Amino acid sequence: MSEQELKLNVPVEAQSRVEQAVQRAKYSQIQLRALYFDTPSRALVQARIALRLRLEGNQWVQTLKMPGEHSLSRVEINQDRPEATLDLSVYTGTPAGEILSNLSEPLQVCYETNVLRQLRDIRTPSGVVELAFDRGLLRAGKLELPISEVEFELKRGHLEAVFEVGRTWQQRFGLILDFRSKAERGDRLAQLAQALDAVEDMETHDDASRQQQAALRAQRVADFWKPRGAEIVSLVSAVKLRDSAQVLAVVTAECLEQIVRNTAVLCEVDTAGICQAATPEHIHQLRVGIRRLRSAWSFFDGLTQLPSLELREQIKEYF
Repeated sequence: MSEQELKLNVPVEAQSRVEQAVQRAKYSQIQLRALYFDTPSRALVQARIALRLRLEGNQWVQTLKMPGEHSLSRVEINQDRPEATLDLSVYTGTPAGEILSNLSEPLQVCYETNVLRQLRDIRTPSGVVELAFDRGLLRAGKLELPISEVEFELKRGHLEAVFEVGRTWQQRFGLILDFRSKAERGDRLAQLAQALDAVEDMETHDDASRQQQAALRAQRVADFWKPRGAEIVSLVSAVKLRDSAQVLAVVTAECLEQIVRNTAVLCEVDTAGICQAATPEHIHQLRVGIRRLRSAWSFFDGLTQLPSLELREQIKEYF
């Protein structure tokens, strides 16, 4: 099945107000513990696959996710399991099945999550949206990151319903757009845990070697939140692009990746009250992303329909 959803981070100062808003209507809650699998060389990440076993109340559920048609869409395959074991045979005959059958390394648990999820449905003229408020922890080795996010998933109707509800809650509670999924955050945290373990295993015989170890540790942590620079926009693989509107959509998506990922660090999505991860370079790369987007609009002006003049003028103020 395909799911279409929007995820927003809930700042610490807004968590109690969001919870109260969720509980003002009929809602339910469930404890979720998930184990995420990959090979030592991260073969699934490279194939853009997330594979997990999640304990939902008393039921284990095996889930595989892959990218869908656009950034808000994902292919999701769920299978109930009697225990915490994987059954890869259920993917036989699917694109994911071929990848899984050709793995040359064993799958292992790389990271896990433990969250309390509160759920309620919100009805709009455009459709029905399921709101899921997750609070808990993401853990890899000795490292942990907070989870505090709201997902708006379309259950029935049109996709604009997701944006209508998401916009309302974003403006009401100061929620923050974060493109990273739990799987992406977990994979990067697992890489950081391995890198820090390697640093800790270094032999230190004197003050100089201990200072070098401390510097390496600090560098590995800083790299985790490093700024997101511009990346090349490739249209070679997008052979189905047939008009300027589709090409502009691809270019816009890349610009938004640069904008949103730097903004999330500046908003302290992972680090609020813990450490200062943002740097002037994050601000610089955020501005680069905005400048690239404005340049794209200028380039495609007259070739396809652009966003409204109001939005194009408004972004100048943020720049």
